[in-house]
Amino acid sequence: MVYPRNVESKNLKKIYSLFTEQKTLTRGDIVSKTGLTYPTVGKMIDKLLDEELITWQGMTKSTGGRRAEKYKINNQRLLVVGMTLKLNRVGMSLSSLNGEVIRKKGYLIDYQGDLVVNLTKILKEFLSESDQLANKILGLSISFPGIVNKLQSKAVYSTILKVTNLQLKDWLEQEFSFPVWLENDVNLMAMGESYFSRINYQKGLLYIFWETGIGSAMMFAQDLVNNEFAGQLGHVVVQPQGELCFCGKRGCLETVLSPAILINQVKTRLASQVKSSLHRYDPVTLIDVLKEAEKGDSLGEVVLDKIENSLGLALANYIELFDPDLLILNGEIFHRVPFLVNRLKEYINSRIMFKGLRRLKIKSSQLGDQAELLGLLVLLKQKELANKLDSLFGYS
Repeated sequence: MVYPRNVESKNLKKIYSLFTEQKTLTRGDIVSKTGLTYPTVGKMIDKLLDEELITWQGMTKSTGGRRAEKYKINNQRLLVVGMTLKLNRVGMSLSSLNGEVIRKKGYLIDYQGDLVVNLTKILKEFLSESDQLANKILGLSISFPGIVNKLQSKAVYSTILKVTNLQLKDWLEQEFSFPVWLENDVNLMAMGESYFSRINYQKGLLYIFWETGIGSAMMFAQDLVNNEFAGQLGHVVVQPQGELCFCGKRGCLETVLSPAILINQVKTRLASQVKSSLHRYDPVTLIDVLKEAEKGDSLGEVVLDKIENSLGLALANYIELFDPDLLILNGEIFHRVPFLVNRLKEYINSRIMFKGLRRLKIKSSQLGDQAELLGLLVLLKQKELANKLDSLFGYS
């Protein structure tokens, strides 16, 4: 038996979710998008207005017929606190449910100290700078650059931060009156990109982030592949007798494609007085190297070939295994050197079967460094929004 309050709760959540995705909506828009009746939509609109979750935005322009009332989400009513853990720093953000960033701030941190205590201090300081947050915070999302135990919401391990088995969720939920969730940073990027870029994929999305290391995430049917150790593209072995990786294996992709390693190799060649236009750069960066490769510099082309034959090959193998219809590449290198994206497309297409029958598209990220921030928001909406609405309207 379906109880009326359960139906009402479901309808209200469906309508409010629409407001988190659209700039403005009329009652007619909602009827069209949800299939609900006008009386039902009207009742839910009144409830959302009473709780100040949405606001009235005036009337639509006249087109000869009756004008309609417009509504939009109240960006100050429910807020998401985001925390991104990076090398030597912590990023904090306060965002509305439709992706508007209200405030951002960065903090320096020593991960070798009492990390949980230091993060608690940072969070308290950040929250103290915004007035009247009581009952507005949906929760805290934390982006962790490493392995996360999904069942326990525990930070298991991070090479970048050099931390293991960090019980952030339990500690912070004892200190603050809102729920806390953790997720891997690249998983969050994929979630933010999938939700806010309105990208179209039918089967699967493979998401790659390359900066100091190489991370990946996979989504199928709009859901994240949430296996604890999934997405370790940087530790796929591409040179079995190669350099020793910090993970204990040899020849991992990260040992081949670390920008620092690639640049050291370039500097060694430059010191040997090899002919190259890269001599004029001081210091030389990987972006410089790839831009000169596009112009035909021989040393730059050596590096480009190495990237193609390692990253390109790893991605081609990934595609053969999982058959996604969309591959998104994120990171400053891809954004600053579009030429590299095109070369990887050519390489991958030359290494996969049935390319003429696949629907595979390879693109740069539309959101760039905003993808992670928006992913923090998506995580909280998925985990806590339904519970929060039930609590506000007495459905729970």
